[in-house]
Amino acid sequence: MQTPSARTTPDLKRWGGALCLLTALFYLPSVLGNSFVSYDDYLLITKNLLVQELSWSTISGAFSSFDPELYVPLTILSYQMEHALFGFSPIAFHAVNLLLHLASTGLVIGILHRLSLRSFGDATAAWIALIGGVLFALHPQHTEAVVSASARKDILSSCLALLSIWFYLKAGGRRNSAAFRLSIGAFLLALLAKVSVIMLPLALVLIDLYEQRTLSWKNQLREKAPYFVLSVLFGIVALYGKRTEITMLTPGAHLLLAVRGMALYITHLLFPFGFSVFYPAELSSSAWYDLRFLLPIVLLPGMGIVLWLCRRARITWFGVGFFLLMQLPSLAAFSKNGFVYYASDRYAYLPDIGLILLVAAGITLVGTHGRAPVAPPEIEEQPILPAVVRQSGRRLVTRPLRERSMQIIVPGLILLLGILSWQQSRVWKDSETLFRHILNSHPTSVHALNNLGSSLFEQERYNEALEVYQRGIAQELYVPELYGNMGKLLHQMGKDEDAMQWFTEATQKKPAYREYLEDDFTSYYFLGQMYERRGQLDRAFALFREAATLGDAFFTPQYNLGIMEQKYGHSQEAFEAFTKAVDRNPRDLAARYRLAAVSAELGDLATAVDQLTYIVKRDPDYEEAARHLRNIQKLGIGN
Repeated sequence: MQTPSARTTPDLKRWGGALCLLTALFYLPSVLGNSFVSYDDYLLITKNLLVQELSWSTISGAFSSFDPELYVPLTILSYQMEHALFGFSPIAFHAVNLLLHLASTGLVIGILHRLSLRSFGDATAAWIALIGGVLFALHPQHTEAVVSASARKDILSSCLALLSIWFYLKAGGRRNSAAFRLSIGAFLLALLAKVSVIMLPLALVLIDLYEQRTLSWKNQLREKAPYFVLSVLFGIVALYGKRTEITMLTPGAHLLLAVRGMALYITHLLFPFGFSVFYPAELSSSAWYDLRFLLPIVLLPGMGIVLWLCRRARITWFGVGFFLLMQLPSLAAFSKNGFVYYASDRYAYLPDIGLILLVAAGITLVGTHGRAPVAPPEIEEQPILPAVVRQSGRRLVTRPLRERSMQIIVPGLILLLGILSWQQSRVWKDSETLFRHILNSHPTSVHALNNLGSSLFEQERYNEALEVYQRGIAQELYVPELYGNMGKLLHQMGKDEDAMQWFTEATQKKPAYREYLEDDFTSYYFLGQMYERRGQLDRAFALFREAATLGDAFFTPQYNLGIMEQKYGHSQEAFEAFTKAVDRNPRDLAARYRLAAVSAELGDLATAVDQLTYIVKRDPDYEEAARHLRNIQKLGIGN
């Protein structure tokens, strides 16, 4: 005869496998039907030269460069392998993301079960783990990390971080065990995928405190030393790559936006509606009096009071602490294409697990009518709810779980969240669908209008693109790229005079709210070429040189100036421009080839040989470079 505990404890392997299968079915339409989108997919994948080839050169390039500011070599390597096997097939890239998500779901179930056993009996711990797995696998706040191909860095680093936690729990404090070494190795790989998991060592300390491991701080530091060393090293690398700053925000503004972002993640986890691809920060002075800013500040003390009431419940402060620690690297407002945002759904993927543990425990207790099952004696005094709830009577606590209610709650959650995730995954079908969805929530977003217009332009739907660009310009927020795109559109429509007016206006203004971006100089090149075709070379050269001066830190302005100077026989000027271009982007072989050419014209054959040798080593199929190198070597130079 089965005992009540055995009868009411879910088989986590069976239920977990079924959950992964259902999750795959909910996401399958997006895997098969979604394309790459212009929101980072082009930059990181389809137009990334490092991804287009799998060789020692490109692998070393992935491990020696930032893309564009983040150090994500393992992510780039995964893209390289997929491209080598499947080309630029969106299905392959999306399928790998889904597989990583399913692996993470399995790890989350295992980790939550292990942690829940510290505060509950086996039956409740199993239900908490299962419900937590459902929330993690199917919550629409995690959809972006799964269906966005460019979110690979987030989902890969999270999966490896979870693997590190799992091995750490398996090691049980045995530093000489294989599991402990595997935990450190998984953490290293997670950092190579994306450095945002840098706070994991402190999360492991939090786990030790939660499990009441009797370690002194000295022993804690000794045990965690490999993790902390890796965190410090990768933290330095991350700071080196993060060269841009959001100069228009004060420290107070950063703090308020961080609070608002944290409140958004919590709210969306509890109420899974109203998601957007990005959440723009309003920078006007009146925005600070908005309830969306003030309400989180008012609610935080209330949350603190609740935590204080539950201070004896280790699971409560562990869940909140894990959320805050893992969210910390992503809490600061960030800039994308010159626009400021305070939150992104993908950033909540890993930190949410802390809150999911609490929500899952709450749902489980509600499903059992507020009564926890029998707990081991040594942890019976570790409730999740305050004492007022526990006074329902000791005799009631020993009753078995209400199996029927839990078997209704779990399928109900799967169905509800699965439908919501499926709906959210459809948003990422293609670039046009994505940016139209953003505009439904943020109709005045210049970023979304500019990108939607570009998508329509690529589809040769010029009149629609014109209308969208006009809506963006009407917002009276000067964005050089938007003005340049308007000029390119009018030029394509045969309206050169109108195009020149837009290009000219774009070159006469500077963004007041940020520094220059590389794409801000597009109008200089187009306008310069139009003057060149009209024979007005002085004006053309002036524009290219001005772009190179203002954009001294960027590759493209230097490279384009070099081409212009070389075209008209200005070898010395071209040499200087190409030298700067190579300095800004040492991996660009076209710039090195042109530098070699003008060096040879100036009689500097040694420099020409150096550049050509570099090119041939990196790309043995670069036939023109190899031929010119052989010709110079025949002269006895560089042998």
